[in-house]
Amino acid sequence: MDVTNEVLSVKRDYIRKKAMNIFLYQVHGSVSINNICKEISISKKTFYKYYSSKDELLLEIDQKILKEIFIPEFQDSGILSNNYEKFSKLIKKFVNLAFEKPEYYRFFYMNFTFIKNLLAKLEFNHYQDFRNDYLKIFTSAYDEGLKDGSIKIIKAFSCMNILRSLNGLLLYILTELENNEEAKSRSHEEIFSFVDHALEIIKK
Repeated sequence: MDVTNEVLSVKRDYIRKKAMNIFLYQVHGSVSINNICKEISISKKTFYKYYSSKDELLLEIDQKILKEIFIPEFQDSGILSNNYEKFSKLIKKFVNLAFEKPEYYRFFYMNFTFIKNLLAKLEFNHYQDFRNDYLKIFTSAYDEGLKDGSIKIIKAFSCMNILRSLNGLLLYILTELENNEEAKSRSHEEIFSFVDHALEIIKK
């Protein structure tokens, strides 16, 4: 990477990381380019030098988190005896990362619907590939568990229903207990007990 490209990359990273803090607490529609520029202390001219739109910025934040944190973490499932064990381990990693990386989890939850709708409008894009790779890690383990008989079919406990239920519960806990580490630690243990119970229901 030459000096010019390195400088551009550093500045782009700076804008992306600062902007993520805005999207943690405000949905996309309520954030303007002016809001972002004011928060980061840059001009609109500078913003457009590095990003063509607010959408491009949001998608790049999404991609970077998936690529650097979530996908590598979830791809390593170790040696397990069946797909139920694999799915169980993935769900517990999902819970752990919500507590260990609450800022990333909050970003995904706050912006999931908008990003999903935005990607649906694009005919082809590499951002969608990263999101699909992440979701497939869960869905493939669940679907293969149904095939190998280690997971039983329960209509109310589909893979996506389990993830959606956990999403809502985790967001509530992390929002309500954001500044209370002791209560958050207790909730971490309690939600693991809840997850263990839910996973036992689908175990064949």
